[in-house]
Amino acid sequence: MRLSYRDALQFIYGLTDYEKRGFAAYAPQFYDLDRVRRLLDLLGAPERGLRVVHIAGTKGKGSTAAICDSILRAAGYRTGLFTSPHLHTFRERMQVDGRSIPEQELVRLVRRIRPLVKRVPE
Repeated sequence: MRLSYRDALQFIYGLTDYEKRGFAAYAPQFYDLDRVRRLLDLLGAPERGLRVVHIAGTKGKGSTAAICDSILRAAGYRTGLFTSPHLHTFRERMQVDGRSIPEQELVRLVRRIRPLVKRVPE
């Protein structure tokens, strides 16, 4: 079956949505990272080869991330940026060197990850 960009987005949006799960979803037992670790292991642990700036907090994360990305690119580093939510298109959430992920690359990645997600128990 051929996967379209729209199909890829439906798969992504169909993953856990804590807003739909209600207040109970914010309980501590739902913040266990074991599922994420299992998925990363199935992908070959790609995070282990990355240097990361993780920005957290309640205000200004998007701006701070964009500034860090700009500074690092100006210094000659290759950068990847993930932000959420998006303003215009889902693709702007994922950028490499300041460029949004192309539709076909997103489709390729979803095609790769979808069978692995199904292998990770709830």
